[in-house]
Amino acid sequence: MEVSESDPLSLDSEANRQPEEQQQQEQEQEQEQPQEQQKVLRIRPAPRAKQQRDQSFYHFSRSDIKEILDKVLTLDGKELEIISYVARPIARPSEGGVVNRLYRLIVGYRLTSPANPDERTRPEVLRFLVWPLISSQDRYDFLRGEDGSLKPWDNEAHFWAGIMPVLEANCRAEPFTPRRLLVNSRVVVFEDLREQGWYMYLKRPPRLPTDHLYAALRALARYHAAVESTERETDLTLGQMLVRGADDDGDGSVSFEENNSEENDSDEGQAGDEASNSSSTRPPLDWVNIDLTLELIEAICRQTGMDSSRVRTGFLQAFGSVMSWDQTNQLVKRTLNQADLWPCHLFFQQPPGQPPGKFMPACRFVAGGFDLVPHVSRLLDVAELVQLSTSRNQRRCHEAAMLEDYHRALCRALEENQRDDSTPLLPTFEDVLAEYEAVRVAGLYLAAMQLSLPRRWSSWSRRQPSGCRQRVEHPNVYLRLSVFRRSNEHVWACCRNDPPYRVQLADLCGELVTRLAKMMPMIEVSPAELLDAQNNRIAAAADADVDGAAGAADDQRQQQLQE
Repeated sequence: MEVSESDPLSLDSEANRQPEEQQQQEQEQEQEQPQEQQKVLRIRPAPRAKQQRDQSFYHFSRSDIKEILDKVLTLDGKELEIISYVARPIARPSEGGVVNRLYRLIVGYRLTSPANPDERTRPEVLRFLVWPLISSQDRYDFLRGEDGSLKPWDNEAHFWAGIMPVLEANCRAEPFTPRRLLVNSRVVVFEDLREQGWYMYLKRPPRLPTDHLYAALRALARYHAAVESTERETDLTLGQMLVRGADDDGDGSVSFEENNSEENDSDEGQAGDEASNSSSTRPPLDWVNIDLTLELIEAICRQTGMDSSRVRTGFLQAFGSVMSWDQTNQLVKRTLNQADLWPCHLFFQQPPGQPPGKFMPACRFVAGGFDLVPHVSRLLDVAELVQLSTSRNQRRCHEAAMLEDYHRALCRALEENQRDDSTPLLPTFEDVLAEYEAVRVAGLYLAAMQLSLPRRWSSWSRRQPSGCRQRVEHPNVYLRLSVFRRSNEHVWACCRNDPPYRVQLADLCGELVTRLAKMMPMIEVSPAELLDAQNNRIAAAADADVDGAAGAADDQRQQQLQE
């Protein structure tokens, strides 16, 4: 949406009555400015049809833009002149957002002096991130997935209005979350940290020095402590806060701010309750692919002389943190975040005086790092940071010390965030270590499962005809995992023809077996037995439904006879 360049509310009345000659002189001076200075003002508008489609979610007013800029800029007695503004959807993952869900608000402005209207600052541009909230009339359609299942969604506006202030209050050491510049029933506007020199690595951050990695782990511990303190104050997890919304306060322990949405009828409340009681948004595990992966790991272990006896039993214990039974008797994969604003990665900032290319970890995390899905281990964040920012040898040497430092920082932050006189419940180092090991092993299993996917195939596989690389993707938009493989023949072909691929796979299995040896004794249950148990539960539920239907039919016949 483009607006006119002049704003009568922000300009002095004398400036509006300038002679035509003076205005022409100013225009000539602006035309003589260097091209680099003019590029700052150039906000190319989108085509009219696309612009109307992109901005159908919300129309920003000048008061909204002024409210946003007042929280960001320091005016020092000057007046704000809004030149233009436009909202565009993020269309590429490289832009750092959720494609077709997150918008970028671009605002052009300059400052003028009230005493001297001719004194103007150079035009500048600011960018912000816009998270549109689902409107009332579209919420039911959003709840329904492509397969007809319900998604856990209720009143997101209440989440941002009621929970974010509590979380930000607990983040005392550093501002872990980006500031909220505008919140209403339709949109939430955040500051874009990249405008302040922060960088986000979407794929792989650089190998961090040891002291920087320890600093990042301590910052992550303080962030986790703030989240846990928020949950204790409200007696709800952040995922439950988002799903339940403001209409169901339970025991009255949570009080949300008043929502500004105009429509809040009973049908939406029923849809939200139904969504909160359903966890069928994540597809069931592909047992064929899992069984093939376990067979592949066992075969490689036997070829390389490693112990393969704990591979299958280790799968069950390791995946206990990422799998659960849902109400449809399906074993489903838990995902970290289905409502992420950004990928759960660290921001990095280039320190002053350092040459380009060297970054230190910024102790600041995005709002999307919340555990919006209940019962997911927060040690996933720690494992991801250690895995992406260290080499394998560095992990072997410093992993225990890293976890000890993380545990000390976590306990210290929990004690600092304790607001009453009661003793906080502090996790032991053994708990942190056991949870971390389970997460790492689960991650290694997932890595082994994805090694044979088309995007991860070896260079030999990429040279084959495209017909052998066809894949089938699950329709769920949040889970884009391919489920093509139905045998290990192609993997063995890759191993025979591509030695680096074979070394990578053997190295992965070696680390997996090493970690399995460190874990506690596991229950001897195979995936086949677990699958039989799943089928038995489904059959028992079906028998119960049949018995219930038969009993209801008998009652109906008896009632008819009595009548």
